[in-house]
Amino acid sequence: MRYHLIFAAAIGAAPSALACGGLFCDAVQPVEQAGEDILFAVDGDTVTAVVSVQYQGPAEEFSWVLPVPSEPTIGVSSSRVFAALRNATDPTFGILWKTSSNCRFPDCQFTDAADGTDGTDAADGFDASDATDGGVDVLANGAVGPYEYAVIKGDSASLVLDWLSENGYAQPDGTAPLIGHYVNLDFTFVAVRLQKFATSGSIVPIVLTYESSSYSCIPLKLTSLAAAPDMPVRTWVLGKARAVPVNYFHTTLNARAMPWGACGGGGFAFGCGAAYWNLVNAAADAAQGHAFVTEFAGPTAGTPVTVVAPDLSGLKQASDVKSLLISLVGNFWSPEVEQALYEVLPLKPGAPGVCANPTSYWGPLYDECRAYHQASDAAVTVAQIVDAAQAKLDAPGEQYNALVAKHPYLTRLFTRVSPDEMTLDPLFSFNPDLGDVTQHHRVGIEPLCDGGVGDAEADRVEVTWPDGSVEVAQLPASACGFWLPSSPEPTAAIQIMAESGPAKTIKADEVHAQKPALELRAPTPGQSEKPRNPAAVGVTDRLSGTFGTFGIGEPAEPGRDGGADGGADGGADGGAD
Repeated sequence: MRYHLIFAAAIGAAPSALACGGLFCDAVQPVEQAGEDILFAVDGDTVTAVVSVQYQGPAEEFSWVLPVPSEPTIGVSSSRVFAALRNATDPTFGILWKTSSNCRFPDCQFTDAADGTDGTDAADGFDASDATDGGVDVLANGAVGPYEYAVIKGDSASLVLDWLSENGYAQPDGTAPLIGHYVNLDFTFVAVRLQKFATSGSIVPIVLTYESSSYSCIPLKLTSLAAAPDMPVRTWVLGKARAVPVNYFHTTLNARAMPWGACGGGGFAFGCGAAYWNLVNAAADAAQGHAFVTEFAGPTAGTPVTVVAPDLSGLKQASDVKSLLISLVGNFWSPEVEQALYEVLPLKPGAPGVCANPTSYWGPLYDECRAYHQASDAAVTVAQIVDAAQAKLDAPGEQYNALVAKHPYLTRLFTRVSPDEMTLDPLFSFNPDLGDVTQHHRVGIEPLCDGGVGDAEADRVEVTWPDGSVEVAQLPASACGFWLPSSPEPTAAIQIMAESGPAKTIKADEVHAQKPALELRAPTPGQSEKPRNPAAVGVTDRLSGTFGTFGIGEPAEPGRDGGADGGADGGADGGAD
């Protein structure tokens, strides 16, 4: 059964761009990337990456270059994939006001804000394997969805850049040393641009499947050419267990530094999201720009991340093709529908005036324009058009849903990073011992009275923080209005994650000393095949979740040695003692 779905738009959500590689509109000025969304699915050493690409500008100026560890297969997906992932895993924030029959807050009216949401983070061939071109091997080229692509490998950065320029893939100044970095790593490059028929509205996520013992890797170095300051990077990882950063620090935010009054109590929720992002910024800065927070970790079963395409079957009742096209384009327009129409009702060059415009031909002027684009004996039916559009809409969701069904666990990691901090490509591995992390964050506030009966007025509050810790605090003399105990410092705990055991917390002044060894770590071969430790199933991770509580006495610091000793084999085996 197919259902009509509407995905709620995130409040103030930043637009997503490609998650690795460089997005260039011309040879002088790169397109500024306002954010990156990427999904990895890991099966042994086989990695499938679904990369969100967003671009505004002339279609003919769109070009995209992505370094990957090995020659990939290439496909396309749908923006509905990331809408589903965001909808299911975006952080939410709220306050739960608790009352009793004989104790109340002093002369104040409060509202339940349990449904407050984060305002900013809660919110798509030809086999040429033997071909060479002047020192550059053309491993493959072809077309998929709205794109044409080439997969190349070169002996030097200058050869790769010369090939890209000669073949119409523009690059901004400063590209050469970054391309050279990936050439030295023996990486392959995927160059993508829009086909001649496509518009910038045709852009959909790209799917790359390749072999890599390094598992999930985001090539941030090349991204730095077009990145915005404090650019949000969201990464989802499907696997057998929880994903963890290997060569980056992990951070757990201090719930007591969050201004929860912006998240509820009758307040406006937009400030809540901005405050959350500011905390992430501060935490990443404390780790010299190299830290991720875990925003969600949990089983895929029961997490509503699957995608269902719109049902077009009712359109088969249209009286004629013109009526169908008006309804299809007006109510179900998407890059997938556009691609289907290009295939079923292609445009031919030379049509005069408005008939050269696809929105006229595929709409109100279909009868007048079709003679310029179709043979006189052409017989395209309503059912053929609907079936073609439905197939294009169904395919990306079916492929993505198959990935979800194949992987029992989903992790979402998040950071904000500026171009000058994009000096290291993040690697992710797996830790089967870690518990789940919820995306829903609530603070409970209950009034306390000293033995009062009847309508007593509270002089204290009991606060239950998102990590489960409880704090009792005295109310100030004038407490009408929002109030919570706070501790702006530290804003977060800086941690080192391992492939087993709990996180290790280190002090902020230890980051510089720990960083060199951390940056040398890589996933242990075979780690992606390890299933979850049964003891971790159903357990909530209070140490390395999104929020902890620091500033109530001395914060616990388990594993204080904080070693980042990846081991002689380069594995991320810095487990707790």
